[in-house]
Amino acid sequence: GLHGLALISNKLFNEIEELFNFSLPKWIGWVLTFIFINLTWILFRANDMECAQSILFRITNAFSPETIIPILTVYKQTLIIIALGYSLHWISKKREDQFVELFIKTPAIIKVFSIVIFIVLVYQFTSTSVQPFIYFKF
Repeated sequence: GLHGLALISNKLFNEIEELFNFSLPKWIGWVLTFIFINLTWILFRANDMECAQSILFRITNAFSPETIIPILTVYKQTLIIIALGYSLHWISKKREDQFVELFIKTPAIIKVFSIVIFIVLVYQFTSTSVQPFIYFKF
């Protein structure tokens, strides 16, 4: 339902833009979409409205800039891995093809070693329990 409301809002805003012959920068749309999606996920994943309200209250009222440094310190490795993952999206197709060619030319033992490291990393990032499919909650 909320995503439907967002689509209606988007259509109305597009018509207003055409009517008054103006448009906002794209990054504003990206930021608004990001905020909307995050808010709707809070509502979607919360066990009840009280839990959702508590989370939203903490986001809007309990934020303290002093907590940024400790969070960055504690989650430094995780944030580095996330940043590396995002940076892979900006690798050009040419560079990606070069990496593929390089990997193809490597000896088999290095390929096996790479696969083992990959499997170990995947195992390290999996949770100890299987998460139920989200739509089974309904």
